[in-house]
Formats: sequence, structure tokens, C-alpha cells
Amino acid sequence: MNCLRSSILTGVALLALAGILSGYDRKQYNEVRHGNENKTYNYFDLSGADLSGLNLEMACLREANLIRASLEKANLSYANLKGAFLNGANCKDANFAYADLRGATFLEADLSGAVIAGAQVRGARFLAAKISDAQKKYIEDNGGEF
Repeated sequence: MNCLRSSILTGVALLALAGILSGYDRKQYNEVRHGNENKTYNYFDLSGADLSGLNLEMACLREANLIRASLEKANLSYANLKGAFLNGANCKDANFAYADLRGATFLEADLSGAVIAGAQVRGARFLAAKISDAQKKYIEDNGGEF
């Protein structure tokens, strides 16, 4: 697997990223929209990818498959992860500040030390996820599910 550790990918078009991550199916996206700054790739398959330490601030990963992906120490602040699948993902020390996590699934994900302050979590599912008491309170207070 290719490793992009410590790369800065702020606002990157994820379709171009797919060419770097060999073995991932670029046909997994369903819709391409052009916004003000970012392109949107829905249903993107990055399952098992090592995205540790990447700066993915403001990235659109809506409904992306991030199952068993490593997002350890990744910056996903202000990212759109609405409806994404992060089952079994390693999210240790990741930054999800102000990210849109509505409807995302974190089944058995490890969020130890992750920052979720300001994140939209309504409808997000954290079943059997490894989280702190403070994270759990934030999630419960803001409409997340366990």
C-alpha cells in the first residue's frame, strides 16, 4: 500500500488522489460537483487506506467508504464526512473539529484522543467505538447514537 504520511492535501480533488493510491477503484464515486474550492466525490472507496497524518481539512468525503482506514493524527477539520462509513477505522488523535459527521458510522472505530469539538454528529452512530467519557457526552448532547 502506498503511504502519503504527512502530505498536505487541503482542498485536493480526491479523484486525483485515487491515482496515487493504487489498488483503489476510482469508479466507486457516483457524483462529481464543482463547488467554490473543492470537488465532491461521493461514495469514494478508501477502505483500508493509510491516510495517517494527512491534512484533509475541508475535504469532501461524503458517503465515502473508509472502513478499516487509518486516519491516525489526520486533520479532517471542517471536512464533509456526512454518511461516511468508518467501521473499524483507526482515528486515534484525528482532528474532526467542525466536521460534518451527520449519519456517519463509526462501528468499532478507535477515536482515542480524537478532537470532535464543534463537529455535527446528529444521527452519527458510534456503536462499540472506543471513545472517552467527554467525547461520549458531546456525542449524546448533540444527537449522536450508541
